[in-house]
Amino acid sequence: MSPPKYVFGSHQIDGLSNEDLKATLDILKKYDVNHIDTARVYPGSEKRLGSINAAASFTIDTKSPSFTAKPLSRDSLISGIEQSLSLLKTDQVDIHYLHTPDKDTPIEETVDTTQELYRQGKFKRFGLSNFLPDDVRKIHAYAKSTGGVLPTVYQGHYHAFARTIEKDLFPLLRQLEIAFYAYSPLAGGFFAKDPEEVASKPGSGRFDLSTPSGQMYDVLYNKASTVQGLREWKKLAEKIGISSVALAYRWVVFHSHLDGGKGDAVIIGASRPAQLEQTLKVLEDGPLDEETVRRVQELWKLVEAEAPLDNYNDYVVNL
Repeated sequence: MSPPKYVFGSHQIDGLSNEDLKATLDILKKYDVNHIDTARVYPGSEKRLGSINAAASFTIDTKSPSFTAKPLSRDSLISGIEQSLSLLKTDQVDIHYLHTPDKDTPIEETVDTTQELYRQGKFKRFGLSNFLPDDVRKIHAYAKSTGGVLPTVYQGHYHAFARTIEKDLFPLLRQLEIAFYAYSPLAGGFFAKDPEEVASKPGSGRFDLSTPSGQMYDVLYNKASTVQGLREWKKLAEKIGISSVALAYRWVVFHSHLDGGKGDAVIIGASRPAQLEQTLKVLEDGPLDEETVRRVQELWKLVEAEAPLDNYNDYVVNL
């Protein structure tokens, strides 16, 4: 197995000044990261990327509309990608993902529209995100029956405390020759948090219960085993002399199921240029030692019973 490629997740860039946004792209170039992930639903992200003509220097992926009525209907998909391309100031993206499932739109309508957009040259690769294995199988089978473009990339939630997909989703993706792009390798910043702060109410930052993200992360991670796992994670990182964030990133890049040889990638986000550079620099330290990897496996066993699947299926779908 070889390490996955790095993709920059642009979810937070609308909060950056123009100077910091330019600095962020300069850092990406410095570390040979030439791929950027965005989405229709990420506030201001596509517009900011378009404002600096990022598509001229980087490969750009985006996603269909989500969190709206019938997001994967024909009309929604067509208007969504047209808006994305207009804001990004490009004629084509690399991967166009179906961002979330849509129980109110037939798979056939969604896939047929996706095939039409592909034939029009709107995107190069068909991606899925947040779909359960049965739906991945159905979408792939129908797409194959049409003779059109098949889904070849899946973007999913994956980190040291969210590994249940190793049992069912990963084997299916390998069978169908679909690459995996891991989002949220830091669990939305969970690995950087103080465990006592996570357990307390109302929390702060992304775990502030007065915010939608705080409510989601509280549901996903404020569980007895997960908070105890974070306590042990912090101790392990301190013992080997690295940050808890570095431990999370190095595990997912060098010791998880991700395989660059199969086209896999990890999506790295940052709220500040310095944070991004620190992350990319940390990854230059390479794999962890065997004892640390063994200990991470033990911590997975501690949290496995209460481990989250993903942001959508554990939280959004229940709203």
